[in-house]
Amino acid sequence: MSINVQSIFEQSRKGVILDCVAEKMRTMDKVPATLRGLSDFVAKERKAGNTVMFEDNDVGRNNVYAVSPSWLYVEEGFNLRPINLERAEMFKNAYLERPQSIPPIRVKVVVVEGVTRLKIIDGHHRFVGLISAIAEGAVFNKIIIEEFEGGKDEEIYNMIESANSLQLKMVERAEGFLRLTGWGHTMESIAKRLAISVVTIRRSLVLAKAENNIKQLVRNGKVAGDVAIDILIDCQGTDRNPYTVLIASLEKAEAAGKNKVTAKFVASRKKTTLKPKVVRKTFDSLLPTLNQLRDQLPPIPEGEHENRTEIGGIVLDEVILRLTPDMARQLMAALSDVEATKLAEVEELKQQDTDVTDENGPADTNSLNNRAKSLLNPHRGWHSPA
Repeated sequence: MSINVQSIFEQSRKGVILDCVAEKMRTMDKVPATLRGLSDFVAKERKAGNTVMFEDNDVGRNNVYAVSPSWLYVEEGFNLRPINLERAEMFKNAYLERPQSIPPIRVKVVVVEGVTRLKIIDGHHRFVGLISAIAEGAVFNKIIIEEFEGGKDEEIYNMIESANSLQLKMVERAEGFLRLTGWGHTMESIAKRLAISVVTIRRSLVLAKAENNIKQLVRNGKVAGDVAIDILIDCQGTDRNPYTVLIASLEKAEAAGKNKVTAKFVASRKKTTLKPKVVRKTFDSLLPTLNQLRDQLPPIPEGEHENRTEIGGIVLDEVILRLTPDMARQLMAALSDVEATKLAEVEELKQQDTDVTDENGPADTNSLNNRAKSLLNPHRGWHSPA
């Protein structure tokens, strides 16, 4: 029997089996908001004689919680990873043959349309396997679950860190980072929590913010994630379309008998960068100004907030930095030096292309203009030498 993931998830949201229970809960002023509360609610209703209503929707505890699968709920769009059918099939077979070997599904108590439900935090593949096994005749009056504690940011961290879950792919992890930064977490705090570099977080966010067609190429294994990120960064501030570049690179890879774009299949552009001496001189001249600006910044808050950052009890939408006339002059002088250096390098680039034209025929004017614009574009930026 084939597994219909969408149907399984939809059924969990409708909670058809919970109809009688749902009707009872919607008459209550306050519905259970914890697993212990839900367990006590079911026990009370049974004691009152409503045993039929709760026979198929049992919740019990004995150090761990055992619940009817009908309480489980899949929140749409929550899981970072798509369901892998092979893994779901593996869990289905495990539920049919050796259910005791399967780790508990981790849940969080939520209220959906006035009804208490157990939202799955960790165990979506296990849930699909469980429902598929039941569809094939297995009987599970109760399954063991664990209660998850923590806010929505901890839910994302759990998906990234969980040892029981299928490892996140690069795009999925990047989208997790994007959710966390959207809730006020800094790249530094995420990197510290996950023991990875800030550079990894920063590059991942570039991928997370890319168009879906680019992310789909990475998801499907057609383009290496790092290659996609490099192209996205390289195309910033230019008229080049990163998707077009990647598709052209994919065609080149396929022509060579490969089915994935790696760095060697990406057409390289002639790049020019500021000489280290120029960069060093610029940074040296700006250090006093940068130090004064840094002193004006408020301290980084110790706590992380899910939706915003607060400093001293005040939500900061912006920070105003004041420049003295000398500081402003230093900044403008440094920028002028950089611009002059770039102009000189553009002229040098034009001269090199002219020399090539004399030897090999007419040059590609559009290509030359694009390289020149890219060099002068202030968004391309420059970096301090290591």
